[in-house]
Amino acid sequence: MNWQQIGKELVEGLEGIEDEETIRLACAEVVQKICSTYSNPPSRRNPLTDVRKEIQKCYPATGKQTAPYQYFTDSGKGKIKRWEHLALKHLTLSKQDWDELRGGSTQDERLLETEIPKQTKEFRIEDMNIKQLELDPETETMVKQALAQSEMNLADFIQKACQVYAKTITGKTRKHNEDLATVATEKLLNDVSYSTHPGRALELTKRAIRAIEIYNDEIAPANKDRWCITQTAIAELTGSRAATVKEVLADFKQLIDDHNAKYELNPYSNRKRGTSITEAIKLAFLVSDGIID
Repeated sequence: MNWQQIGKELVEGLEGIEDEETIRLACAEVVQKICSTYSNPPSRRNPLTDVRKEIQKCYPATGKQTAPYQYFTDSGKGKIKRWEHLALKHLTLSKQDWDELRGGSTQDERLLETEIPKQTKEFRIEDMNIKQLELDPETETMVKQALAQSEMNLADFIQKACQVYAKTITGKTRKHNEDLATVATEKLLNDVSYSTHPGRALELTKRAIRAIEIYNDEIAPANKDRWCITQTAIAELTGSRAATVKEVLADFKQLIDDHNAKYELNPYSNRKRGTSITEAIKLAFLVSDGIID
């Protein structure tokens, strides 16, 4: 029987469990399985050790008492005081088994206290090394190069990286929630700080549609001078990617179809020799912002 696998399954079953009685019952089931498989107490030691090792891998000893680290002990080599997962309290042999195993030696008493750290202390980022980050080889190489070039130690580098990434994420969140209606069209078109804003394409598309409507309704001297509202036309006026514009235009399909039908416009209407839509329609002039009076 694969006791390491049974240990892994026990770890999975204990995930999120903090109630000691529930943990005790789960461990008792494993201990009972070991006892029923091996009638001789000495033969029960190795399988029980294998199971405990899997618990210790996932839940290493700590210096703080936090659920489910509710088992305080100083047993084992070095008599190190520590808190361990409650499962290690209940994954043990019966008193009768220990009495049969003891034989006057303390070695058996330490049997199940495997892989106890020489020193228990709180985690400190200053003690980390790059291997503990478990990076892929390419990323690890880049980090090493960045460390050498920046002349920073790993702890400072990690803290700085967290700071920069956190600012990026929170900055994107703020941008998602920012109302662009009050931002000038000229700024949306030309200010690089808005070039990657997630709401830029939508806001400029709405303004471009409005600009074409104004031009066709109020400025164009004849129908041949009017412009059909198309994906290409909007992309040229806003500088947004055509694929992005296509997605946005889906929300305005009825409005666009009605306007184009009003003047019987189609994509061929935009084939005007010697004139581009950006020369005829000045977006920032016709629609200076997103606030509609």
